[in-house]
Amino acid sequence: MKADAYTFIPRDAFRALFYGTDTSADFNLKDMAAEATMYGELGLGYMRKLNDRWTIGFKLKGLIGLAGIHSDIKQLDVRTSKDKWQLVAQGDMYAMTPLIQYSAADKSFSYHFNDIKNYITPQGLGGAIDLGATFRPIKNLTISAAITDVGLIHWYKKANITNINTNGSFTVKAIDYKIGEGLDSLNQFFDQLGKNIKDSVKWQGRQGIDNPINQWVTATANLGVEYGILDNKISFAALSNTRVNYNRIMPEVTVGVNFRPANWFKMYLSHTFSSRFSSSIGAGINLQVGPVNMYLVSDFVPLCYVRMQNTENLIADANVRNVVEKMPIPYGNNRLNLQAGLVFSFGKNSADRDRDGVSNSKDKCPNTDIKMLMKKCPDKKRTEFVDAEGCLLDKDKDGVADCYDKCPDTQANVSVDENGCPLDDDKDGVPDYLDLCPDTPQDIEVDNDGCPKDTDGDGVYDYLDLCPDTPEGISVDENGCPIDSDGDGVPDDKDQCPDTPKGLPVDAKGCSKDSDGDGVPDYKDKCPNTPKEVRGLVDENGCPKDTDGDGILDYKDECPTIKGVKENQGCPPIKKEVLKVFKQALHGIQFDTGKATIKPVSRGVLKLIVDIMRNNPDYNLIIAGHTDSQGNDALNMTLSEKRAAAVRKYLEDRGIDKRRLQSKGYGETLPVATNKTAKGRAQNRRVEFTVVFEKLVEDK
Repeated sequence: MKADAYTFIPRDAFRALFYGTDTSADFNLKDMAAEATMYGELGLGYMRKLNDRWTIGFKLKGLIGLAGIHSDIKQLDVRTSKDKWQLVAQGDMYAMTPLIQYSAADKSFSYHFNDIKNYITPQGLGGAIDLGATFRPIKNLTISAAITDVGLIHWYKKANITNINTNGSFTVKAIDYKIGEGLDSLNQFFDQLGKNIKDSVKWQGRQGIDNPINQWVTATANLGVEYGILDNKISFAALSNTRVNYNRIMPEVTVGVNFRPANWFKMYLSHTFSSRFSSSIGAGINLQVGPVNMYLVSDFVPLCYVRMQNTENLIADANVRNVVEKMPIPYGNNRLNLQAGLVFSFGKNSADRDRDGVSNSKDKCPNTDIKMLMKKCPDKKRTEFVDAEGCLLDKDKDGVADCYDKCPDTQANVSVDENGCPLDDDKDGVPDYLDLCPDTPQDIEVDNDGCPKDTDGDGVYDYLDLCPDTPEGISVDENGCPIDSDGDGVPDDKDQCPDTPKGLPVDAKGCSKDSDGDGVPDYKDKCPNTPKEVRGLVDENGCPKDTDGDGILDYKDECPTIKGVKENQGCPPIKKEVLKVFKQALHGIQFDTGKATIKPVSRGVLKLIVDIMRNNPDYNLIIAGHTDSQGNDALNMTLSEKRAAAVRKYLEDRGIDKRRLQSKGYGETLPVATNKTAKGRAQNRRVEFTVVFEKLVEDK
């Protein structure tokens, strides 16, 4: 037995109530509707378990209509003003029940609530279908989806259908009412409104109609999730429920808990949220005794109720009015579902539904597919497939019975095929749970991880590698060949000129021809005949550099970063008086014999050198010490170094920056005269001063 009732009130009705009608306004109430059905149903269903995860099913139902209400409003417009309302209405209301009868003679209704036959006599017949599926991705988690009650009732007892019809334009006297004046004032408002409508609106009624009425029952779409604990004896669930009735969609969410302490006893509790203003509770109980299953379910039980008052202007019959005013009316809820039923299981195996030899009361796996098992293992008896609790004999717990499991020792939680062996989707011989490359094309040689072999380790599998012997560490393209960025035929790892323009011939190193060997290829070289001595001293165009722009090329310029003159090999010119002092100093600086101690007689010429360095801050000075060939060569070299260093120290002590000075000893290696005569040896014993303009680099 099922009963559904819905009243749809359009938003404009509340707009009129809350904002009043002091000024002219139009309200469209066409969407107002009332729908109700009470019917019994008989169903025939089929369910099939496809595998351990998926189950599908359907149910065909015959509907027996006991009572119903149906509205068909084609137009309901209200134009209001301060004093009156103009109502334009066209529509019908139908009551499909013998409980209410209309007399056209005296235009009155009669009610027959006391005759029990009026409640149970069929007034219509119909049909509906339910479709559903469940999915169990992991143990104890169930995801389900269903579409139910897709169907209608054909109300064929036309004589018991009462029709109320109106079609016209009516003027209704307006009513004064202010929001906030209290419930009594609101009741008075509705009482007066009902009286004014009754006095002004013309309608026609008749008992019995010419044609039967087809009425859709409320269809429902469900999506649920349930998770069980304690061997699924307790489970927690959430359900999204969307009902559809005459193009109106009503969504809601239900949370609940299910208790299954035994196979013969089950119950549940639920709480439903229809909107932020509406919620309800539900409960159900299911008992099974042998082949008889009994259930009682009540959902959407409202938590708040109100009672109607002052209905004199709406209901003339005092007895009926008394009953109506005592009836509790749900507040903040839009429906109530109450179901009770008996299910009988017929057949000699009703006590053992899956025929595995274990009775339903003891069977923890009541849906064992015995037919499939006997087909797979024809030498077994039907009672030899399950244990004492009715569950499949399956040593490795992979869902495949031991009797036909070709891989009976599969590891836990590994997906298997119909033969109980680990899945190997790419057929490479490595099961999916070990396969790091589960999509390998067929007939490809793989390694122990199930991945195609890559002999040269370049990241491109051998079956795709056009260069399977690439050396280790070489970057390759998608074909496994060394990258050749400039496309000159020489791979980048060997190409010393990786940016060669396309089309130019190159050598084995990937470089274009460089005829003069200056490091600039001919196609870029604007000075293709650069001398050998200029190599390394050319610009990006292959031409000799002149860094300081003094007209003297760097390879001939002894001061390549300082502008100079040709006469001084590209260095700035040195003043004549300076050269004169340096010439005087060649032999004017004297030392104690065999020592690096400067004699006082040398101070005059050294003072002149100090003055030169102070007056010419761009001068840097190289001090070179020389000896004659008398004595030991090594001692002479050391003596020359010490004497040059002594002169440098003398200049530093008088404020000359040491970064401008450099001293060197050459011993007897650079004579300027013969060492065979005293005069020649005297000329060879000297200290030379050379002015340079480049920054000096300290010897290390």
